[in-house]
Amino acid sequence: MKTANNLSPKDSISIIQEMIEIAKGNIRQRAYYFIIWGYAVLAGCLLHYALLKLTDYEKPYQAWLIVLLGFIPATIYSIKQAKSEKIFTHLDRINVFLWVTFGVSYLIFLVYIAKFNYQIFPLIFLLVGNCVFMSGINLKFKPLIAGGILYWVGTIISFYLSLEYLLLLCFVLIIVGYLIPGYMLKNKKESDV
Repeated sequence: MKTANNLSPKDSISIIQEMIEIAKGNIRQRAYYFIIWGYAVLAGCLLHYALLKLTDYEKPYQAWLIVLLGFIPATIYSIKQAKSEKIFTHLDRINVFLWVTFGVSYLIFLVYIAKFNYQIFPLIFLLVGNCVFMSGINLKFKPLIAGGILYWVGTIISFYLSLEYLLLLCFVLIIVGYLIPGYMLKNKKESDV
């Protein structure tokens, strides 16, 4: 068996090329999560807005429970992907734990939401902006970096808006800062990755 010390230059190049191809595939597969979660959050945003504007429902914020449906396709995809992936790179691991960090932060925030005076949108925009930006850095993908920056700008703007306009801002941020970069990543040519 050959070790790293006794590989020929040709074998070394072959291994490097194979690793690059695997990394390219892994990057495009990450786009699915941006798309599925983008649509799940978009559904929550639109439903909340519709309940707020078109009904007398006392708790329109409960519309966000629809986002939980995103766990079903995301989990199924994740299981399939884990079975088919040959190599889980260091950047893949960083990206997973980046979003796990978001999830834990979000759950802590929900438990203590009253102490934050129910100001959920600015914090969520900030957390999402951080994760989208860092995902863009990890993947070396400028549209995600721009999406993260857009979320940071949205965070600042959100402190000056009423709930109705916060929901509209959320809608815009999801589409422009999350879904569009997700689709761009999905459609990225292999030679560009």
